[in-house]
Amino acid sequence: MIQLTYQELYRINPLEARKILLKTFEETGGNVLRTAKTLRCSQNTVKKFVRRQQMGLSLANLSRRPRHSPRQTAKEIEELVVKERKLTNFGRLRLAYHIREKHGPQLSSFPTGDPVRTPSAISSDVMSSPNLGRGEANSAPSPTTTGIRSIPCSTSR
Repeated sequence: MIQLTYQELYRINPLEARKILLKTFEETGGNVLRTAKTLRCSQNTVKKFVRRQQMGLSLANLSRRPRHSPRQTAKEIEELVVKERKLTNFGRLRLAYHIREKHGPQLSSFPTGDPVRTPSAISSDVMSSPNLGRGEANSAPSPTTTGIRSIPCSTSR
């Protein structure tokens, strides 16, 4: 009989792979190390699913989505930033300054970063620009940007 690794079983069917892991765990007499070596997975993987089974939890994948985001930018501010970004096509810092001047000092430069980075907030002509995200990277480096300074050299001996 061909013995598949846990990873190969997981690619085929994650839920069945975990059931086989638990069955192997029982067959080895509850030995975590032997189960991990047999299925060529980590001991932490074995422990995690044994713990889930003992607690009566599901063996299915759990959500990785955050339960809450206390520092998330308010929807009204995000909509204002996206609207002003489309109208002005300013970058993050200049946009924050523009919004502060226009709508009051209640907005810092930080909430403008995420809404500006979303593709829907950036106009299509900016996205199709050939130099998008390159800045001055294609220009030849100057001596000051490379950290090379000219050192005076004396010719007298």
